[in-house]
Amino acid sequence: MFFFGLSMGNFGAIAIEPLAALAGTAASVQGFVVVLGGTLIGLAIGQAFDGSTIPMTGGFVTAGILSIVLILWTERGRLFHPLMGA
Repeated sequence: MFFFGLSMGNFGAIAIEPLAALAGTAASVQGFVVVLGGTLIGLAIGQAFDGSTIPMTGGFVTAGILSIVLILWTERGRLFHPLMGA
């Protein structure tokens, strides 16, 4: 969880980089989307709770796979490659 927290801050900074003139607005919108998404995912996992650890484990696995798929999709399969102009 510690490393997840570190990586999300870095992904957020990378996402806001092209919006330098609107960084404050972009950061607030990004924060809203992250909180709303986390709330909805947490609500779904919480509603699936049946007294065992299966729903939480399934939620971790599902969220992890979904996040990797979304990162690969947004990066067009070029995971961890430098930008063209950088």
